[in-house]
Order: sequence, then C-alpha cells, then structure tokens
Amino acid sequence: MIAELAASLKSEGRTLLDRLDEIAATHGVYVTAQVSLRVEELSVISRLMADLRAAPPHELLGETVSTVDDLAPDADVIRLVAKNVRVVVRPSGTEPKAKAYIEVCSPPCPAGASAEQWQKMCSEVDNWTKRVADDFLLKVKQLVGIEIKQ
Repeated sequence: MIAELAASLKSEGRTLLDRLDEIAATHGVYVTAQVSLRVEELSVISRLMADLRAAPPHELLGETVSTVDDLAPDADVIRLVAKNVRVVVRPSGTEPKAKAYIEVCSPPCPAGASAEQWQKMCSEVDNWTKRVADDFLLKVKQLVGIEIKQ
C-alpha cells in the first residue's frame, strides 16, 4: 500500500515526505519523547506512583491538566492530559526506574500562514517537548522529595 502511494505521489512530482507535511499542516505536528526516572531503590518507584496518584500536577508547562487517568488495577499507568500535551507514566518492568512518555502536538497550520511561519511553528514543537519533559521531571522530584538520577 505504501509503495502504491509513493508511486502515485511520484507521478504527481511529490514524495511521501510532501504528503506527511500536508497531513501535519491539517492535523498538527506530533512530537514524542521518553524520560527515564532512575532510582537506587525499587521501593521509590512505588512511592512515586502512589504520590503521583494522590497529587498529580495541576499544570504542565503552564497548561492546565484537564484529565488524569489512572489505569490501575489493570495497569500501573497514569496518564495526564493538558492542551496539546499528554504524559504517560509507568514503572519499568525490568529496572529500578519509571518511564514518562511525553507527547506534544501543535495546532494545525493557520489559514494564510506562509511556509516559513509553518516551519517555525513545527520547529518550536521540538523545543516545547523538551521543556515539558524537563518541567515534568522537576515536578516529580518535588513530589517525591528525593533526587532522581536521569
């Protein structure tokens, strides 16, 4: 199927990357990152998850957290959702660490925006993703009250 799409686009003088850019302009750019919260003692991870359940952050990088989903008892997973941001936290199954998966989405390309303006918006999503990850790490450290190795 992808080969057929590539061939069809090639006949139009376009590429798969051109099509991906069109989809991003319509639906927004999605950037993901993973942050590992490594600790010395495994018990700290259980405490971190319990503390996060009891007192989840109210905001992520200035955006109000609108939804907190606790997937227990089916899974030891907590999902935080804010405008254009999602953070999913779970313990590692094999190491003394928790993992946070960060997803940041830009809004669709504004009508009338130039290609240069859209490219600038897209590149800012990468920076914002890193800032959300750093902000979340700081909040977790404050919540648990311990120093966590990165």
